[in-house]
Amino acid sequence: VREGAWLDPFTEPLSDENEQYIKEHGKWLRVDCSEPEHYSDLVGQRIIRMLPLRNEHGRIAGVRICVPAQSIWFVVEGDECHIYWVHPIGFTEEHG
Repeated sequence: VREGAWLDPFTEPLSDENEQYIKEHGKWLRVDCSEPEHYSDLVGQRIIRMLPLRNEHGRIAGVRICVPAQSIWFVVEGDECHIYWVHPIGFTEEHG
């Protein structure tokens, strides 16, 4: 988790290496989620706390992002990223 806006590491023009990587593995895209239920409630909210999440193997594999009214859990499971609106099973918060 980093502070600031997301920066696409695969901006144009692409190198041959990056083009091949995208063909084989795909790439993340920015998606506007300012209107769907739950997500729209987050727009404009101030993040007040972020807690790392450990998976069942003890590795950091996610983060709980807290705003005044709610929390959102972002986790990596296998090779997929997921958003949860309740604490996901199998992850523990690291309070420091």
